[in-house]
Amino acid sequence: LMWTSLHVNSWRENTLNLPHLYMADRGAHILKDLRVPFAYLYSPSLSPKPPDWGEHIDVVGSLVATVEKGHEPDAGLASFLQNGTTPIFV
Repeated sequence: LMWTSLHVNSWRENTLNLPHLYMADRGAHILKDLRVPFAYLYSPSLSPKPPDWGEHIDVVGSLVATVEKGHEPDAGLASFLQNGTTPIFV
């Protein structure tokens, strides 16, 4: 039901010129039904890919940005990191 609350049909119809998806037509399952490739960004060491997910779905690990030595964040970000509670990334 999440796709219905995100106004996907309005976006499909007005932006992409695609037809309306109806719940009765398995609209919420269209990505699975069409086997659209998808990558989950978590470590397979944490939870391996289940065998029933199919070949079109991968667990590829997390994305890690490389930071050059001596990199300094801009002043706004530095202030946020120094003065706020410690942010977490899940």
